[in-house]
Amino acid sequence: MKSQGLAAIVMISQFLWIPVAIYLSLLRGHGILLAIGMPLVVQSLLSYAIAIRRWHAVNNLISQSKDETHLPPQYPSLVPYVGSALSFVWDNAGFLRQATRYGGRLISSRISFLGFEIFAFQDRQTVAKVWKQTSLSSPISIFVYAMKYFFEIPENVLSVYRADTSGPFPKPHKDTNISPQARVDHITHYGFLQALSGPGWLPTTKRCMNALVSRLEDKGLSEEWTEFEDMSEFFKEWVGASLIESLFGPSLLRINPTFVKNIWVFDEGIPWLARGVPSFLRPSIYKARRAAIAQIRNWYLYAREHFDESYISSDGDGDPFWGSWLMRYRQKNLLPAEKHNDEVLSKLDLGLAWGVVGNTTPTSTLFAFHIFKDPTLLSRVREEIETSFGNQDLLDINPSELIKQPLLSSAYAEILRLFIDVFFMVTSAHKDVPLGSYHLPKGRIALINSGISHKDDSFWNTRKGEHPVTSFWAERFLIDPSDPLSGPVAPGVYKPPSREEPDRDDGGKAPYFSLKGTEGSWFPYGGGHSICPGRVLAKSAVLFVSVLLARDYDIEPLVERIETTNWRCGLGAEQIKHAIPFRIRKRRR
Repeated sequence: MKSQGLAAIVMISQFLWIPVAIYLSLLRGHGILLAIGMPLVVQSLLSYAIAIRRWHAVNNLISQSKDETHLPPQYPSLVPYVGSALSFVWDNAGFLRQATRYGGRLISSRISFLGFEIFAFQDRQTVAKVWKQTSLSSPISIFVYAMKYFFEIPENVLSVYRADTSGPFPKPHKDTNISPQARVDHITHYGFLQALSGPGWLPTTKRCMNALVSRLEDKGLSEEWTEFEDMSEFFKEWVGASLIESLFGPSLLRINPTFVKNIWVFDEGIPWLARGVPSFLRPSIYKARRAAIAQIRNWYLYAREHFDESYISSDGDGDPFWGSWLMRYRQKNLLPAEKHNDEVLSKLDLGLAWGVVGNTTPTSTLFAFHIFKDPTLLSRVREEIETSFGNQDLLDINPSELIKQPLLSSAYAEILRLFIDVFFMVTSAHKDVPLGSYHLPKGRIALINSGISHKDDSFWNTRKGEHPVTSFWAERFLIDPSDPLSGPVAPGVYKPPSREEPDRDDGGKAPYFSLKGTEGSWFPYGGGHSICPGRVLAKSAVLFVSVLLARDYDIEPLVERIETTNWRCGLGAEQIKHAIPFRIRKRRR
């Protein structure tokens, strides 16, 4: 009860300026205005006090009634209609942490937002159930938001996406009657699934590996130290360009040499676009976006003029003009979709290009920094690489084996846990959806934030406080069969089966990578049927970058630690606050 009383005091204290303002206004002779406004102020304060009381009552009720399904409790707000909009816009990270925590645990709540009601699901039981619901598998709601505010897709095209309730699966939902040309959800999802997680993943990864090796060689690094001002900028130019080339091919970057630069200027402006900031306040963002879109359309003309089926590589995927099966597929299937044309597709392809580099590139930077900053970890990573791949040529490494390396996989999962903060938006177009203690009504929007769950100190294993949730611990996702304090989940929260790891050559004695038990608490890619199809390509690229650097190069970061900000909360990788000077050289062998 003490914590509940303290929470109420904190909520009310935010509005103590109101009676002070009333008193000062009286001193200045504004009595007439106050006579009119006083009843409204008093009514708002009383309503707010009642809402706080109800907030505590409903949370206590839900915690005690395990077998009933409820709507999440309504989070108190002072001003009708406006609700929590101002708090969310001003500090969305801090506001959501407050609105989804009660009594020291993560909860779910309903948030009033400019006349709308948003369901914020954060307790891990509900989140895990969300991922299992096929009726919540369409990402259309978040797509529409991004297309409208980030990429300026016209309203007549947005209406096609809003109207598509057929779902992402090959067979349309039984309650819809959408024409094949208007099934944009399925057309988009199928292409991504085939290219990034299905048969296109391996050839795309191989192209990315080749680009990473050749672009790093082009920098002419030697066995003598070379200093650079910022690791982030180094990786943007190197890793970002390699990722773009792996999907879009070499022609896009050859005929548009400033494309990667435009992408990163646009990326820096995403938080402003998400907040609806107009062009006259941030003209450089809009200029870079227009330039990148024009460059993509210029590439369309070039590729159409020069491409022929005979140019498709022996793997059936790559080609020098369109770059990959995915881009040819989008020209063939998404371009003819209802209300689509070159202008629309070029904006959607800008979204694809940004999606490819926007999180994977900073993740590569953060991953490399943490490996090379810790000599012990670097030594262990090099040992794992040597044990698994020996003197094998880097380009002959099997990506399927690369992504199975336990220490690298654990460190990668930890980087995502610590630095990836994404909003996932779900909605059900056809029916109410039961989610254990709660339910999501038909047509309502639910928001889930990975950053909050990723730093839930009541869930994650800290090894008795030795590794706080706010710190990087490369071994957090490793389970050592001989160590009961190992593993990602705090002891007592999740009890693993007696033997959950697969049979291994080491007889089951070595530590192994595991995500078991984290389904509702670790979701940097989302989950279930709506999980990001590019997750395997992203992991392959980040791990290959680390293998390439750790095996063939020495790197010395010239700062002790990295600071990040909440400015990009909900938009992916946290923003690195300062430049990261470093020096690099080829390893002497």
